[in-house]
Amino acid sequence: MTVIKVFLFVVALMITLVFAYYNMEDVKLKFLNYSLEMPLFLALLVSLSVGFLLAYLVSEIRIFSLRRYRDRVRKALRNLWTGYPRKAENALKGLASSEEMVPLYLMSLKDQNKHPEINTENYRTGIAETFLAETFLRQDLKRAKDLLEKALGKNWDNLRAKRLLRSIYFLEGEHQKAVDLQRSLISAVESGLREEEEKVLASMISESLGEKALDEVERLPKTLSSLALIISRSEEDKGAKIFQKALDQGMGSDLLAVLWERRSLTPRILEITWERREDFDPDLLVLLYADMGMVERLEGLKERISPPIRFFTERDWEVCKELLKVVDIWACGECGMEYRSYTPVCVGCLAWNRLKIKGGRSYDHRLLQGDSEV
Repeated sequence: MTVIKVFLFVVALMITLVFAYYNMEDVKLKFLNYSLEMPLFLALLVSLSVGFLLAYLVSEIRIFSLRRYRDRVRKALRNLWTGYPRKAENALKGLASSEEMVPLYLMSLKDQNKHPEINTENYRTGIAETFLAETFLRQDLKRAKDLLEKALGKNWDNLRAKRLLRSIYFLEGEHQKAVDLQRSLISAVESGLREEEEKVLASMISESLGEKALDEVERLPKTLSSLALIISRSEEDKGAKIFQKALDQGMGSDLLAVLWERRSLTPRILEITWERREDFDPDLLVLLYADMGMVERLEGLKERISPPIRFFTERDWEVCKELLKVVDIWACGECGMEYRSYTPVCVGCLAWNRLKIKGGRSYDHRLLQGDSEV
């Protein structure tokens, strides 16, 4: 590498000397009332040197400014991530003129239990509205929706805002808006994330359009919602094969619960479930068989079920059947919110396809201990 640098320097020096040799004649330079004669090559050399010097000074000033900005950001982040939100707020407040820094500034306020508010009219890219919307998701869904619509009005390419807004549309029953927004998102998302977004679309149209979307659902990546739809609209043998494949892939308990809730279980699927009962959550099987009145199958499961479910099974079966209806068998893998029936989108955090079966292990302690804390 050093040899190459030396070679290039020698070449440049030779070119300069040749240029100087052929441009020795004097030229007269005038500026205002001043005039000066000097060789042409020297005039060019001076002008180039001054140009490079000015460019260098400007770049150094810019670099110095960027270094100061970098140091302020690093200091603010260090304070924010190590538990000093007030110090972080002081540092970030002066940086909030850049919209990219607004989320961090609002996080420092939130960590101090201060109301996160900011004038979004000062910004153009929709980042501020998107982050504010996330803070209002549980408190004020309507306000979050308005903020996200404003964010997309400023910047249609804001995929974070699209993800949040499509979920709000779906929860509010505006299914066509949700589907249209999701299709737009799929066309813009990075290639590595496309399959996950296609799964969201599969669940979305399975839940909202049902049989009308069956052809498209079969072409998309499979989810619990889409598998339940396909099985319910397939012949019994085909549906059983699909169910068995899902069981082999570790989705058996989840899919069984969805099919049970939607009254889409077939005799063949029930037969597979019993034959491979070791592959299912025993609490779920107790809930299923109790609901269907298949009491004779419960005896072989009692040793595997959890204490609260065993408590139910030891009571009168008519009472037990009613009590089992209050058991939360689903939980969101993102935020932990629990559900009694399946939904593809979590109301708590708006995550899609994250609910997993809990098999009744999340139960209401009040059924067992009076007014004990839940």
